[in-house]
Amino acid sequence: AALAGGDHRARGIGGAGAGASIGKWFGVAGAMRGGLGMMSARLGDVRVGVLAVVNAFGDILNPDGSLLAGARDPASNRLADTEAMILEGRQPAESPATAHTNLLVAVTDAVLNREEVRHFAALAHNGVTMSVRPAHMTFDGDVAFGAATGLSEEHVPVDRLGVLAARLAADAVRDAVGSAESLPELPALKDWSRNTNG
Repeated sequence: AALAGGDHRARGIGGAGAGASIGKWFGVAGAMRGGLGMMSARLGDVRVGVLAVVNAFGDILNPDGSLLAGARDPASNRLADTEAMILEGRQPAESPATAHTNLLVAVTDAVLNREEVRHFAALAHNGVTMSVRPAHMTFDGDVAFGAATGLSEEHVPVDRLGVLAARLAADAVRDAVGSAESLPELPALKDWSRNTNG
């Protein structure tokens, strides 16, 4: 893991992203590839980074809230809106197992105490609801972890760090899906969008 950590090929289907998929309303027949994504940014001299493993039952959203990737209707091969189907009272093609999860790791080199790190992780987790719809369902195992190394020796208000981490988390989710590679019968976003009207 340490040797692969600096390898850009770890994004997408590398590591924990290898078996990830998204948009599972119609089962595997209508799903797309999930994966592993990363994003980072600076607040002055402080750095914040987020790693996301995206294995979502739901769909992935663009920043404007429109559908980016997710459940494909096998009849039309167009994106179906999972949240809308749930609200209509429809039932998924397969009973959702407990094998769906979105994992986040949010890290900063700011100085934070234990309680602040816990809050930092909770705020970062908002990035999942910004980019995955629906998220945090009863059959999802969504979780976020936080860490602060203190190496910058700077203290930044945790709310400010957390708001940035949430944005980075949402972008890391999209990066995971955008970096994924297709498998037979399980298309990645970059291949599917090229070959359909979506």
